[in-house]
Amino acid sequence: MRTCSKWLAGCALTVLPLILAAVSCTYAERAAGLWGYEGTIGPEYWALLSQEYEICRTGKAQSPIDITKAVPSRLAHPRFVYRSMLLRIRNTGHTFQIAGDTGGFMEIGTSRYDLVEFHFHRPSGHALHGRAYDMELHLVHRGKDGERVVVGVFMEGDEEDNTSIQKIWEHLPADEGEQHLVEQIMVNAEDLLPSNRAFYYYPGSLTTPPCTQGVSWYVMTHPIRVSEEQVARFSSFYRVNKRPVQERNGRVIQSSLE
Repeated sequence: MRTCSKWLAGCALTVLPLILAAVSCTYAERAAGLWGYEGTIGPEYWALLSQEYEICRTGKAQSPIDITKAVPSRLAHPRFVYRSMLLRIRNTGHTFQIAGDTGGFMEIGTSRYDLVEFHFHRPSGHALHGRAYDMELHLVHRGKDGERVVVGVFMEGDEEDNTSIQKIWEHLPADEGEQHLVEQIMVNAEDLLPSNRAFYYYPGSLTTPPCTQGVSWYVMTHPIRVSEEQVARFSSFYRVNKRPVQERNGRVIQSSLE
């Protein structure tokens, strides 16, 4: 009996640290993914939630920002080569995200950036001369070496529905983590761009954890129109899902020549 007891004790000493390590690791992984827009997991606390998010506090080139005092410049205009794709939409728990891996790409000069996904924020993260719009669309692209380029599009509430937005809104997944593949619905990201392609450019970051810097931002000067009902529909899921504007820290904002 004593031998058996010693063996059990030895097992406990060997296995218990492994169990505790596994629990600790699992907790850390969950904690690292737990962030939001309000309360103790909101933007002001992001850097405290994980070491990976430290740059959310220390970074000097963070997004979004208030766009003011832009310098008119001769910039290469993006060329959008988007194509229609099946609607694949997921409720991430932070926004609604549409997969874009079959949706084409954009070109800037001789560089190509593939569309990865696009998603929505309410109200707009970026401000224009201190004014926030009702919503903002972010089209996220990636280059062959991993470079990130994001196109921001302001969305302004109006009387009439935006038909391209409505096709998406009719299939919003209600639950966090839920994803819909809507085989009968095709979407094209170009339909979500304003007809006037003037833009602001500045170097920034992701607007969500881990707040990675080195992101090239092209924020369209002109908004697209959506109905107040469409804004309210999004708000019924996500009342506020945007990061406050960040310090400019001497960054130059350039505006394209129309």
